[in-house]
Amino acid sequence: MTTNYSYLKSCWNYFTPFITRGVLIYGSFMMSHYIAANLYPRMCTPITFVGFIMSPFMVITPHCEALRWIIGYTGSQMRNMWFWMGGYLILFVENCVREGLKDKNTENMKTRSHKRSE
Repeated sequence: MTTNYSYLKSCWNYFTPFITRGVLIYGSFMMSHYIAANLYPRMCTPITFVGFIMSPFMVITPHCEALRWIIGYTGSQMRNMWFWMGGYLILFVENCVREGLKDKNTENMKTRSHKRSE
């Protein structure tokens, strides 16, 4: 029991910095995306008659282009993070299933060989 606990504790201590960094990075991308997505319609394409007339001139300004870039970049990065996480979880589950099948096969082989020798 103590060996299992110490093994889990060492795994937790090893993976904690990676989990913390991942959450911080994802959170910063999410916050940047949210802020830029809410600022863009207010600053670059307001829903007024003057905003409609000014929108062709406003969308080419540097701050509007920067906001569009932030929205596109952070959106694609968050999508890629979800793809990576999904692929990692599929690989993890597949390895767990393989290990479980390997253990069952070795148990079945042991019982078969034991029955043959009797």
